[in-house]
Amino acid sequence: MNTKKLFLILAFVTFTGLYVQDVISQESTDSRLEEIVVTAQKKEEGLSEVPISIQVLSSERINDIGASSWEEIAQYVPGLTVAKGVQEQSIYMRGVGSGTNKGFEQSVTQFVDGMSVTRSQQYTVPLLDVERIEVLKGTQGVLFGKNTIAGVINMTSKSPVIGGDLDAYISQELVNDWSTNKINMASNIPVNDNFAIRLALSSNESDGWVYNAFNFKEEPQTKSEAMRATFLYELDNTEVNLKVFKSNYERIGQHSQVTRWGLSAPPPSIIAAGRTVAVAAFSIANVAFPQTAQYAGKEFTTTNSMNIYGGQNPNGGTNDAENMILNIKTNIGNSDLSWTSTISEYDFTEGADADMSPLDFLSVSGNEQFESTTHELVITSPSSDKFEYIAGFFIEETEYSFQNEAFLNGDLGNSLVTNAVLTNALGIGGTLWNAFSRGALPANVLSSHHHHDLETKSQSVFVEGTWFINNQLSLTAGVRWSDEEKELMDSQFLSSDITGGNTAEAASLNPIIRNIMFGTLGRDTYEFPLQKISEDHVTPSLKINYEYSDTTRIYLSWAEGYKSGGFDASDNVKRVDYTTPDSSNRFAAEEATTTEIGVKYDFANQNLRANLAAFSTEYIDMQVSAFVGASFVVSNAGSSTIEGIEGDFEWSPLDGLYIGGAITYLDFTFDEFIGGCTAAQDIAYRAANNTTVNTPRGPQVIYGTCSQDLKGQTGVNAPEMSSSIYTKYIVNTGKGFNVVIGADVNKVDEYYTQNDLDPFNLSPDTTKVNLRVGLESDDEKWALVIFGRNVTNEVGQSFGVDLPLISGSHVGYLQPGREVGMRYRINF
Repeated sequence: MNTKKLFLILAFVTFTGLYVQDVISQESTDSRLEEIVVTAQKKEEGLSEVPISIQVLSSERINDIGASSWEEIAQYVPGLTVAKGVQEQSIYMRGVGSGTNKGFEQSVTQFVDGMSVTRSQQYTVPLLDVERIEVLKGTQGVLFGKNTIAGVINMTSKSPVIGGDLDAYISQELVNDWSTNKINMASNIPVNDNFAIRLALSSNESDGWVYNAFNFKEEPQTKSEAMRATFLYELDNTEVNLKVFKSNYERIGQHSQVTRWGLSAPPPSIIAAGRTVAVAAFSIANVAFPQTAQYAGKEFTTTNSMNIYGGQNPNGGTNDAENMILNIKTNIGNSDLSWTSTISEYDFTEGADADMSPLDFLSVSGNEQFESTTHELVITSPSSDKFEYIAGFFIEETEYSFQNEAFLNGDLGNSLVTNAVLTNALGIGGTLWNAFSRGALPANVLSSHHHHDLETKSQSVFVEGTWFINNQLSLTAGVRWSDEEKELMDSQFLSSDITGGNTAEAASLNPIIRNIMFGTLGRDTYEFPLQKISEDHVTPSLKINYEYSDTTRIYLSWAEGYKSGGFDASDNVKRVDYTTPDSSNRFAAEEATTTEIGVKYDFANQNLRANLAAFSTEYIDMQVSAFVGASFVVSNAGSSTIEGIEGDFEWSPLDGLYIGGAITYLDFTFDEFIGGCTAAQDIAYRAANNTTVNTPRGPQVIYGTCSQDLKGQTGVNAPEMSSSIYTKYIVNTGKGFNVVIGADVNKVDEYYTQNDLDPFNLSPDTTKVNLRVGLESDDEKWALVIFGRNVTNEVGQSFGVDLPLISGSHVGYLQPGREVGMRYRINF
């Protein structure tokens, strides 16, 4: 860490804040900003009291922007990224995330009403009836535990109101261009003086925003439904809150686009590098689909044929999720007790045209099952001007399993063209596999079948105490001890359409099949015995909080955290032999130390509140995944340093006028990281570094492994600057309704989407402007809004990767473009 640089940042933040306080002089008799109460430290507090860099989105703000998914929410939270990748969701905070590997847990853990969300597929669950979203940035290891190394997303859904009136609302949003139809409704049902129920429902359908030139459809077509029933019972000093949630999500197609079509080197060089398949596939695609080069990189047009050959699941995905959250609050003496038990599970299926080209060559088909049970007890001491504490324990058990299959189609979807090209190029026709084996393997489809079953048990205890040294200064110290055990059963077998069914008994031991699958996809056969990992961690934290005045607080915090180690869950894990895994298949826990200084302001009389923070985080053994031709492999990336400044504010200078926003400046630097190569670098290295050795199966060419030193370079999803600014103006017409005008500007600098830092996988600068104008009744019975999102029509790339098997071509996942629509809401 550059101490001088950090000191200058901290000094700038502190003195800028104190200067702002002194120059503000305009006063008003009443505050136009509602108080924000959060549970960022396991208890209810005012936002300005929490010594954490935190951004809060209220239910009103979420309704204004019309967000119904985590991808949409992330656009308004600088420093946060939530995006669809290849078979995984990417969740990053301050440039830190988990990458593409099913063995990774999250660097940013989401908590929904106290239930931990640890798997990326759970981010496809739609948002429903949200009270508020708190985004806590930086390591949160003491109060929230493992896998919060980059931050926490703390979401609270709405609960019933006891003793209130029976009420309900329904809202609908329509976007004609994408055939979007979103419906939300909820009702509060007071049963008696001690019991109430809240029911919430949602339905969301859309045809998508990317035009597929090969099947003439808009994609991805999505459909989701969700339901939550909340039961609240209160008696004396006890409150029982039970939430039951169920949702289903369906997606057909992808929002991917071939952003570049071409080879990374001349064909002879690629063949010398052992990538003959890439040359054959590229040649066949150009003959069978000459329009590919025309469509590549064109806005909102995908060159993906979206065909699935042999896969059990169609191109797209489904996720059926359900959970139950029981929270009991009471007090013993003067202390508050909170007990939370949760059950969460989902069943996720996905199929993908994994070659991501117009060819019908490589498809994958997968199914995931997940179940988690957690219990947490939290004890909070009574308020005091001397000493307060919070303590508790947490227990979690999870079962996670998946079955992944990959299918290689030897005629690439066009047997006549394939036969002709191979006959001319290699002197023998038929399928690719028949040609490469010189007639020894007349199979058409080769396949791999991966079974992965992981069980995890973890437990932890924590305590945090606050000493009030005087009326202005307090010191908070905390520590958490965590213990975790993981057990894995892992196996994979290979097969073909001429060797029988998809079972281990029918698996082919044909060495030609193994050589092709290993050489092309890195897949191999294995059946490993039970593997175990056991680890424990102690994560401390320290915070100093200084109340400079009634309106201004200064804090300094230091915290350590970790993300669990685990097993590589890719389909091309390394082996010593059939029953012995290679030691590189395990990755170590990731550790981080974060130092942060911040200033929080709450000028009630000036209708202004603001927060500034400077941070520096040192990461050790960062868990990363690298794309190597057709799959992702994992490793620990050495160390890195992330520094930056964050700020947010909300201001109401006039009645009905609200201005707010947030900004993040990020300086991400790898201190030590030997990463994977770009496609062009890999071809050049393999062509120059290969040797021929004699084996029982004949001469074999052995290629070196390309790597590059990325010391001093940046990471993925780490734009230098990101910001979100908004304004809202409410005009009272005096005729029973108001006119509401709103605008948002979300700006993100360019950033890499893959760790090899290939410029072809770079998402460009984007400045997205959202506009809306609406009418709402004075009595809040109805509202009507016309909106335009991303009216500037600027499209970033949420995920990018080398095109599998065709070295030099690239595919990207496109963010939505411009959409214009209307939304109404009726309250009963």
